[in-house]
Amino acid sequence: MDTPTVSNTSEGIYIGLVSPDQDVHSTVGQTSHNSPGAQHTETSGQSSHPYRLAGGCVVLCALLLTPAIVLGVLYTSASQNYSMGCVEEPIRANNSTLDKDQLQRDYNSLNTQKDQLQRDYNSLNTQKDQLQRDYDSLNTQKDQLQRDYDSLNTQKDQLQRDYDSLNTQKDQLQRDNDSLNTQKDQLQRDYDSLNTQKDQLQRDYDSLNTQKDQLQRDNDSLITQKDQLQRDYDSLNTQKDQLQRDYNSLNTQKDQLQRDFDAVVVKFPVLDQYCPLRSQKRVCKPCPEGWEQRNSTCYYFSTERKSWNDSRSACLKQGADLVIIESKEEQDFIYKHTGGGDVYWIGLSDSETEGTWLWVDGTPLQEDKAFWRRREPDDFGSEDCAAAARGWVWGDVELGDGWGDALPL
Repeated sequence: MDTPTVSNTSEGIYIGLVSPDQDVHSTVGQTSHNSPGAQHTETSGQSSHPYRLAGGCVVLCALLLTPAIVLGVLYTSASQNYSMGCVEEPIRANNSTLDKDQLQRDYNSLNTQKDQLQRDYNSLNTQKDQLQRDYDSLNTQKDQLQRDYDSLNTQKDQLQRDYDSLNTQKDQLQRDNDSLNTQKDQLQRDYDSLNTQKDQLQRDYDSLNTQKDQLQRDNDSLITQKDQLQRDYDSLNTQKDQLQRDYNSLNTQKDQLQRDFDAVVVKFPVLDQYCPLRSQKRVCKPCPEGWEQRNSTCYYFSTERKSWNDSRSACLKQGADLVIIESKEEQDFIYKHTGGGDVYWIGLSDSETEGTWLWVDGTPLQEDKAFWRRREPDDFGSEDCAAAARGWVWGDVELGDGWGDALPL
């Protein structure tokens, strides 16, 4: 009778189940009852430690099941052989003894493999428990990191609110600082004015002192005129008091005129250009839209072609006037905004008296602040108005930067 043979190695069984280096594409739905919890592994195309652990558990189960199957098969085969041996000839007994020895060796080999598998299973269980502890530790760290992240997010939001608040305070302080600077400049001007008045009063006082001394000397030498001088002095005192009252009255009138002027300025249409209403408040800009600022003056370079008179009327409608050039720097600033061949009217003319050039505010042109071109003004064709232009070449004569007189048109 043929005796079943069991291999001492588990290589064939292991390869048929799973290899540690192969990808696992199965779902294990249940684990040992002794494990901390059921592990569910989704289908994945990548190798990972949990999948290898699950594969190792499957291999252990398969290897533990294999000896039981083999023992069952051997037991069945031995029972059949035993039944057949009872009716066969005595020579079969010798063969049965040989089969039993072979089975005993196979059984011992399987027992050895089972013990090895048990040790492997225990080792894997230990690794699984360690992995579970690592997993729980990582979960704890993850929760702590999440709490830290939420805390940092809260701190970040608070810092953002503080930053916005500080920005608002900074803007308010900047506005207050600008307002105080304006007030300081006004006070400085008032202080300078009072200083000038004080100096004048000091000179007047010194002069009066000189006169008093002279009067004293005159009084000593001209006793007879004393009474008259006393009467004159009393009269002057009365006049002084009257002048003081007149001065106080004029000051009161000046303050009233200032208030009236401020009221007119508030209603003035140009105010909307400089201080447009925004959110029920007037926000003042240094210059209207489209104007250029230089120092404390705003300039508008019009591209419309107009006569001198029309240009001035357009300026006056905007609360301005044609430019009065007071320095070389201001002249250079205007040239920077003047293209080649462009001509801009300036607030200078001799229309009232030929040859007497006056600015639009009535002040005469000073020779050291005149920037005429060569051979200008030439009064060609009764030209009464001044214009500023960049240099250009006219025929064989090169005209440089400067002013020229022209017809008002």
